Amino acid sequence: MKRLLLTVLLLTGCSAQANETLDVTLNASKSELEAFEPVTITATVMYNGKPIQNDVEIEFELINPTGNAIGSVTPDTSGDGKYAIETSFD
Repeated sequence: MKRLLLTVLLLTGCSAQANETLDVTLNASKSELEAFEPVTITATVMYNGKPIQNDVEIEFELINPTGNAIGSVTPDTSGDGKYAIETSFD
């Protein structure tokens, strides 16, 4: 089984103040996978303790174990700061 590092790229404005916080929680529907088995990966994104709104750009960047990017995916949003993709890995 291959290991995969998932990073979330968040594009935010440059005018953020020092006391503002951005919290991202990642969850996967499965902790271990077989090749080509589907998995849902969800990010919950909170800004200053509140879910972010739909007017931001979110991307999931998939990186292989050697650190090379294998692609970026724009997730679907279900509101309340939740963004998700369903994918599988070979």
